[in-house]
This record gives sequence, structure tokens and C-alpha cells, in this order.
Amino acid sequence: MELKVEGDSILTLRGLPWRLVRLQFRHPAEERVHQHNYPMATDLVYQGPDGQTAVVSVPMQLGSTNAFITRIWTHMPLDVQDSVRLPQPVLSVDELLPQDRRYYQYAGSITQPPCTEGVLRIVMKTPVNVGPAQLRMLQRVSPPNARPVQASNGRLVREAQ
Repeated sequence: MELKVEGDSILTLRGLPWRLVRLQFRHPAEERVHQHNYPMATDLVYQGPDGQTAVVSVPMQLGSTNAFITRIWTHMPLDVQDSVRLPQPVLSVDELLPQDRRYYQYAGSITQPPCTEGVLRIVMKTPVNVGPAQLRMLQRVSPPNARPVQASNGRLVREAQ
């Protein structure tokens, strides 16, 4: 499931402005952190000034209800053909990200066909909570939608402090 974002939610990466273009909700999470699998992740997909793509993945663990998810899912489409505009003031990515902003990064791909390579993948080290009812809602409206964990195949994974 994904939500398209309109407006200017900007992230500075590598000294350049990248614009948030969509949010994707995955269950289970596609990345493992220290061999730990998470039941869900929210991916923030950014477009760079030259058309490049970066994905910031926020792993989610079962815990308390997530206020960001509650606010965003109020605008969730009700079926495949439904399209809902997400009002810009609703979206504050800072509310989703963990307080600990350390992350891993690697060169990867988009995880759905055509699996385009050359994507900057950023995975937050620290998960955030998602409520059990929130996870169940995602599971009801979307089948499992994560690509299985892939071998690193010699990719360099950098740790940012």
C-alpha cells in the first residue's frame, strides 16, 4: 500500500534537496537489523534533483499506537481504485522517525518490479512502535507485500553515527 505525497517535504541528502514523493507501508519489513525481523516498516520514497531515488525505511515493532500512522491512515484509500489526497499539514515526517537518527545505508534497488538498481537505501537503526490494531488493519487491507530479505552480494553497508 502506498500514499502519494504532494507538496514540498524535503530531505537534504548528500548536500542536495530530495522531495518526498510517496510513503509505502510494508508487512513484514523488508530489511533485517542485526538479524531481527520486524512485522512492519514505513518506507519514505524520495526523488533527487537529477531523478535519483532514495528510500528511508523505518522498521516498526509492536508496541504502543503510532500517532503518525493514525493520522496518515485517516486518509487511507478504501479500495484499489480509490484515490485520496493527503493534505500537506497532516504530514510531518519528523513525527515518524525515531529520536535516535542513526542509520545504515547501502546501494540497493526498488523492491517491486522492475526492481530498478542504483537506489540509495537508508535503514533507521532504531525501530518505532506500531500498535497491534494498526498492524492488523494493514494486514486486512493489503496482503504481505515485502520482498524476501536478499543476500548482500558483497554490497557495502555503511553505518552512520
